[in-house]
Amino acid sequence: MSDPMIKRLSSNDFNVEKFVKELSQHCVGGLELQQKRVEIGALAEETNSLLKKNVFHNYMLFIETAKEISHLEGEMYQLSHLLTEQRSLLATLAHSSIVEGVAPLNTSVNNTTVEQDKETQTRKQLSDIMQKMEGCVPLLDSSRVFIMEGDLTELDPLDNKPLRRVHAYLLSDMLILACPIQGDQGRYQMNTCYDNLTSLAVVNIRHIAAAFKLLAFPDTRVFQAPSASVKKEWLDKFEEIKKSSKEQNSSLPKPAQADSSGNPFEDEDEEEEEEEEESRASAVSPSPFIPEWLLEVP
Repeated sequence: MSDPMIKRLSSNDFNVEKFVKELSQHCVGGLELQQKRVEIGALAEETNSLLKKNVFHNYMLFIETAKEISHLEGEMYQLSHLLTEQRSLLATLAHSSIVEGVAPLNTSVNNTTVEQDKETQTRKQLSDIMQKMEGCVPLLDSSRVFIMEGDLTELDPLDNKPLRRVHAYLLSDMLILACPIQGDQGRYQMNTCYDNLTSLAVVNIRHIAAAFKLLAFPDTRVFQAPSASVKKEWLDKFEEIKKSSKEQNSSLPKPAQADSSGNPFEDEDEEEEEEEEESRASAVSPSPFIPEWLLEVP
């Protein structure tokens, strides 16, 4: 095998079509082409054998490299854990006082003020939704919280073809779907309102990119998010709402279980019946026989 051919085949700017054209032009007859083909095949076999030998000779190096990489991963994990602990320690020191009676470094905000700010922000968000949407249901409720919103594409549940674009609003107790009004930017027409999220099943769809399914008997609707990350956010928010609802229901006090008989005076009735039976038995039982000689005793 000639060195010029090896250098040419191993060059970075090697072009297969150009190489074949040059061979067909310079070779005379089919025998010479067959010879070139045999040479190239032998070169390929030689290259494969060299690769196998290199892998065999460097096998231990590969293993050692893998061990070093694993060791470095462990050290990086330990460093990350230490940094997390240091950050939490610094945060604790920043919010606590070293000397008793001295105010902490960061003064805490009044909880009442924070709650009022949150309530004001929530009311503003709900008011904005009502202003943007025609036919919207009343949303102003002290217990209702805005979670997220976003554009979705509704798909046909049978053939998965796009039907229309919808804008979804997820609140703490309901899901609102609205359709954009043509010619009126930023305004929507209310389409559907699911006011019971506990009965609404959200199912992930794997064979359609960034799609999920809403099951609300008897309807089945399929929606596609702009990306997989947005879909994951929607699914996570639905799951958080359901978990929160379950925790609230479990924290409610359960009513005391009544007695199995349902009669609180059952014990007293049983005692009275037993006393009556004893008195009847004593009345019915004959008096004991007294002999005459015992009566004559003074």
